[in-house]
Parts: sequence; C-alpha cells; structure tokens
Amino acid sequence: MAGWRNRADDPPLPSFDPAYLDEIDRAGSTAQFGYVIEPL
Repeated sequence: MAGWRNRADDPPLPSFDPAYLDEIDRAGSTAQFGYVIEPL
C-alpha cells in the first residue's frame, strides 16, 4: 500500500456524485419494490 496517502489529493470519484447516487437509489428501489421510495 505504498503511496496510499497520495490519493488524498485526487479529485473524488464521479461515482460519489450525489446525483449519481440518487440515480442508483431510484434504480434500486424500482428493482426491489417496483416503485421509487421517496426520502423521508
């Protein structure tokens, strides 16, 4: 794991973009429940 600290300066991965995570959440809700679960 040499050099792992150097990653701290890298930009965040695009997969952690909130809009992307919301899209995953919607797709998961549809697949699991058949409809989108709205946030509380």
